[in-house]
Amino acid sequence: MGGLCKMKKMPGRRRPKTVPLRLSAVLPLTSHGQNLLVGALRHLNASGVRWTIRPVDPASPFLKEELDQWQPDGALIQSDTPEAVDWCRKSGTPYVKVLCGARESGNHLLTSSIDDSAVGRMAAEYYLSRGYRHFAFVGNGNYAFSLERHAGFEGYLRAHGCDVFNFVHSTPEFDPKPKPRILYHSALADWLAGLPKPVAVFGGNDWEAHDVVQACASAGISIPGEALVLGAGDDRLMCRLCTPEISSVKLPFARVGSDAARILVTAIRGKQRPKPTAVFHPPITIVTRPSSDDYHIVNPLVRKAVNYMQAQMDKPVKIASLLRHLGISRPNLERHFKTEFGHTPLVELRRQRIERAKSLLADTGLTNAEMASRSGFSTNIRFIVVFKQLTGLTPAVYREKLQYENTF
Repeated sequence: MGGLCKMKKMPGRRRPKTVPLRLSAVLPLTSHGQNLLVGALRHLNASGVRWTIRPVDPASPFLKEELDQWQPDGALIQSDTPEAVDWCRKSGTPYVKVLCGARESGNHLLTSSIDDSAVGRMAAEYYLSRGYRHFAFVGNGNYAFSLERHAGFEGYLRAHGCDVFNFVHSTPEFDPKPKPRILYHSALADWLAGLPKPVAVFGGNDWEAHDVVQACASAGISIPGEALVLGAGDDRLMCRLCTPEISSVKLPFARVGSDAARILVTAIRGKQRPKPTAVFHPPITIVTRPSSDDYHIVNPLVRKAVNYMQAQMDKPVKIASLLRHLGISRPNLERHFKTEFGHTPLVELRRQRIERAKSLLADTGLTNAEMASRSGFSTNIRFIVVFKQLTGLTPAVYREKLQYENTF
């Protein structure tokens, strides 16, 4: 790794601290690229560093010419932009590679990224908690993040005795013999139609999940009845461009950008060659929307109990009310729940309430009292106590983590 990123040695090349740092951001200025820059700017502004940033389109045919003209002191570079990396290495310009996979990170001195294996594991755990036993993954084999999410998803499920059906494709721009996009959608629809139902499908990102929803519509597969769909990235526009709206794993893009800026400034200001640094952020949470808001429960009594819980979610339902509704004793119901879910009805009720609260925190501006009411808690204080017990955070801190990811 020693020759991967050389510090600048030209006399007078390092700028005085009173002169603004000239930075390049070789990032897409859409979706996650904006959130990466939001995080970078938040760190730069909070640290008091004087800076000026020039965005560079990663797909620009004049990328190297733009860098030659700007002569940055450092650069933030997204994955899959080898021209920018090559320019930085030849010029001795420090750079931080962002959103590169764990395997790729070893090729760069400084990286800030997402733990994509953990993204896959979170998706798998989420589906298992809803009682599903048939699973599928749809992703792009040309991208490291997709392959690592696939590995995390499949590895977790196989460790729990479950198999995974996989549709790992290549996008046209990487295919030596590109085919019309419509043929990809047709193949995806045929593949989905042949899967055992109900099936819980995880898309490598929100685009993949969007394609799955459209392919299910073409194949006459109901969502969430016959298939659940979950994406990753929580691109709010993409998640709402189809019916039903797509659930998604929320990712810490702004945190990645903030750490990338911190690492880059340290490298630029340092008097010695920086030490190898690789930071991987875990996913934040899953935002549940209609595409995955269902359960697969074999036991009819447990199914009836869960349906009652969901129907009464905005009311402070007690287990005693559930027992009366079902006409069953508590020990008997607990035995059925432990067989189906591995935990008691009370644990499941609290889990569902907190999951509802998490979605409200992500998608609304409700107050704690309003969220407590909509999640079935009798008081705001009880809501805060249970939320912290199950997540380790107060609702206010959890919302702050979510809001950190919001664009300007």
